[in-house]
Amino acid sequence: MTATRSAGTDEGEVERATRISLRPIASPLPLGFFAFAIGSGMLSLWQFGLLADTDKRVLFLLLAAFVFPVQLIAGIFAFHGREPVAATALNLIAFSWPATALITVLSPAASSRPLVGALDVLIGVVLAMLCPVALAGKPLLGAVVLLGSARYVLNGVQEFTGSGTVQFASAVVGGAVLLMGFYGGLALILEDTKHRTVLPFPRLGEARRALQTDLVDQAASVTREAGVRRQL
Repeated sequence: MTATRSAGTDEGEVERATRISLRPIASPLPLGFFAFAIGSGMLSLWQFGLLADTDKRVLFLLLAAFVFPVQLIAGIFAFHGREPVAATALNLIAFSWPATALITVLSPAASSRPLVGALDVLIGVVLAMLCPVALAGKPLLGAVVLLGSARYVLNGVQEFTGSGTVQFASAVVGGAVLLMGFYGGLALILEDTKHRTVLPFPRLGEARRALQTDLVDQAASVTREAGVRRQL
């Protein structure tokens, strides 16, 4: 956005001299869905006992080296697309991968890691707080965030207790994240390329109106959004 103002001009003249540029971007949500799904699926493989214990460090290094940057890119562009819920969730989850990987690789093996458990639980609480807003606009996104919240809480409890039952429950939830993430990513990819709904991806309220109204209506409130108004 650029604005020019000369001495003696009034507010109306400033508004006429202001230009707000809207830059179209591809939706980052498919990338975010796929990245979260892949990370959850890989972690579930280890939690189900399908990987050897010696593969644990390799697993977390892969999560940090592959899933983290991919999900971070999706989270950053979600902010550009004015998707605060998706952007916040994606970035919080993204940074949890390298944090856990560093602790797993650098710290001695232990049956319980209370500080890691506390971090997981707190991330789960924040994701739970985002769920009502996400469910009110994009129910599928809200469901994935809700599953992510449940998984982080379960992971946290497992870190505190070392319970194999809780670990198995977390792995099951991770499998659900894998399936729903793949579905959501594919549905949005098809929707954006075909310019129509191919696989159902329900939208409610403002999210539905964004697809039904024209550009003038959608840009009407852009001057009051973060990044355009004077203060956040």
